Amino acid sequence: MNHIHLPDGVISPVLWVPSFIAVFVMLGFCVKNLKYGNIAKKVPMIGVISALMLVVMSFPLHANLAVLAGILTGPWVVFTAVFIVNLILAMLGHGGITVVGLNTLIVGSQALIGWFLFIVLKERIKPAASAAAATVTALLISTSLMVGIVGVTNAGWESTLMHNHAPDEHHHSEDQGNNEHHITAGEIHDHGNGHNVSPSETRFLFQSGWMALGFMWGLGIVIETLVTVLIVRYFLKVRPEMLKGHS
Repeated sequence: MNHIHLPDGVISPVLWVPSFIAVFVMLGFCVKNLKYGNIAKKVPMIGVISALMLVVMSFPLHANLAVLAGILTGPWVVFTAVFIVNLILAMLGHGGITVVGLNTLIVGSQALIGWFLFIVLKERIKPAASAAAATVTALLISTSLMVGIVGVTNAGWESTLMHNHAPDEHHHSEDQGNNEHHITAGEIHDHGNGHNVSPSETRFLFQSGWMALGFMWGLGIVIETLVTVLIVRYFLKVRPEMLKGHS
C-alpha cells in the first residue's frame, strides 16, 4: 500500500542511484533462481501477479496485495512482478522514473518480509493467523521505510503520496499569487482575502491532515490484511499446496 508519487528531479541521485543498483542486484538473484524449476509456469505467473497488483493499486487506498502475492508465488516471482508494476506506473505518470528503484525496494520489502514471516509463523500458528500477522508486520515495516525516505527528501506529503503531481501543475499553482498560502512561524496568510489564520487554527489544520492520513493508512492495513486472510483461507480449501512456500 506504500508508493511514492514524486516526479523526477525531486529526489537526490544519492538516494535513487543506489536504489537502482540494489534492485538490479536483487533482480539478478531473481532471474537466477527462477531458472531452477518450471520457468514456463513462472513467467506467466509474473504477468498475472503484475496485472493483479496494477488493478489493486489503482484504488485510492493504495493497497497492492504484495504480501499475498509473495505468499502464493514466492520471493523471486513477486519481486520481479513488483519491479514491473512500478516501472509501468512510472510510465503512466504515477511518479518519475527515478523513484522506480525506491518504490520497488519499498513494495518489494513488504512482499519479501510478508512471505518470510508467513513461512516461519505457519509452522507455529494457524495459516490464517500467520497471514494476518505477516501482512500487518510487513506493512508497518514498509510504511516506516517510506516515511524515512520521504523525510530525507524533505518533500511535502501531498506531492509525495498523491497521484496528481505533474511538475508543470505544481509550478503553476505556486505562481497563482491571489490564492497563495504561506505558512509562517505564527500564522497562515491568505493573500487572496487578507484573512490571517491563528496559530491554533494552523495546528488544527496540520493535526487534521495527519489524522486523516493516519486513518487512511490504518484503514488500508485493515482492508489489505482482511483480504489476504480471506484469500489464504480460500486457498487452504482448494489449493493448499500453494501455501507451502516457494523458493
